[in-house]
Amino acid sequence: MEISFYKLVKILASRLLSIIVISVLCGFAALAYTVAFVKPQYTSSVKLMVSQEGGNQSAQNISIMIRLVNSYIELLDSRDFYAEVANESRLNYSAGAIGRMISYTAKEDSEVFLATVTAANASDCQAVISSLMTCIPPRIESAFNKVTLKVVESPNVPAATSSQRVRNTILGTVAGALLACVIILMREFFDTRCKEPGDLTERYNLPILGTIPEIRTKKRKIVNAPTSADAKATEKEAVKEEKAE
Repeated sequence: MEISFYKLVKILASRLLSIIVISVLCGFAALAYTVAFVKPQYTSSVKLMVSQEGGNQSAQNISIMIRLVNSYIELLDSRDFYAEVANESRLNYSAGAIGRMISYTAKEDSEVFLATVTAANASDCQAVISSLMTCIPPRIESAFNKVTLKVVESPNVPAATSSQRVRNTILGTVAGALLACVIILMREFFDTRCKEPGDLTERYNLPILGTIPEIRTKKRKIVNAPTSADAKATEKEAVKEEKAE
């Protein structure tokens, strides 16, 4: 059965309430699953600024520092550096595991970059961010001459992030809406009944000569027909009345 885009939209619009209900239910189900089974993640960030030693803040030097921020991040994003952080933190994490916890973000048109640590518990997050602050300055200062590192913003107390709950809830809601649309369209596609006069014209390519309207009448009470036993009882009563006369 051929279905036009307009008809698809019309079908979905007529089932809009069902789509909303299913999508909301799926969103709540995804949220409940996340709360019950997905472990929360704790994050902490420190904001750092690289500047030239001696306090020379000319426009040319600032421009050079801005261009070198990505180089600093690439220098820190290495297995050797993560091994140093792992040793400093004294946690039972490998260099690869520490690397997966840490992410860097360069601030646009600035000598400042952000280092963020994400861990499964608050104590590990705090230990890694503290070790990171200890290991970053000597790493950068040893690689670049006359460069110093300053802490612009101290690391915050590790806090549980709600991004997973929000993301999973949104994904569940969207998935529910798509699933509802697919089910509705599949049912409509496989439904061969003619619901409107136009369906007959579309299917058989013939004009409609006339239609019979639906006539609704009041329901009548149905009286059960008398049985043979009732007929015999009535006959006996009639005979008794004749004898009495």
